[in-house]
Amino acid sequence: SMVSRSDLTVDIGMALPKWDERQFVSWAHGRHIHLVGGDKIDKHSHGRFIEGYTIGQGEMLCRIYDKAYEILRKSNKTWFEDIWGKSGWEKSDPVTRFEFQFRKKILRSLQTSTPEELALQIGDLWRYATNEWFSIRDLSKGVNNRKWEVSELWKFMRAIELGVSSGVTKTGQMIPKWDRLDKMIRGCLVSMAAVLSVTEGGIPPGYCASEVKRWM
Repeated sequence: SMVSRSDLTVDIGMALPKWDERQFVSWAHGRHIHLVGGDKIDKHSHGRFIEGYTIGQGEMLCRIYDKAYEILRKSNKTWFEDIWGKSGWEKSDPVTRFEFQFRKKILRSLQTSTPEELALQIGDLWRYATNEWFSIRDLSKGVNNRKWEVSELWKFMRAIELGVSSGVTKTGQMIPKWDRLDKMIRGCLVSMAAVLSVTEGGIPPGYCASEVKRWM
């Protein structure tokens, strides 16, 4: 069987913060919702009460929302309360959920296809989501929010060890740009040939000039 979707979630016993949307830094793209600082932001509210935020859509997105309120008003998944209770949670305490949704295309780019691979790479997916794809920054001066300091909350999120990790990364990051690599190889070989020529007065014994030149 093949994995077509994976949702990684972390619940924290805290009230849902009220962020300035410029604090959200992400590679997300899309339409039909706010575009703030180049990032897709969807803010859900109930009257003046903010229920949560959604960043991204389609192949990958992040949801941050008041899970306790969502259970009370919508899903009625009260069995979560038993899980939280084991960590000291009490009724009426707030819970904020951080949830990353990965769909088929992004999973494949992260080398995750089967349930077995997913089990081995949960930590890698979490690292990609919290370190590369999305972060929350402290408000600061300057229009480039990517240079703002990562918030203490998000440093904590990055430090969470969610599942195991096998060290995978996006395949797009692993594929070299051949034209650049070719130029680099040619440049190195030309430099090598020039050094040999200067130091030895020509191609030294044991080196075939044609073998060096065919790479230039």
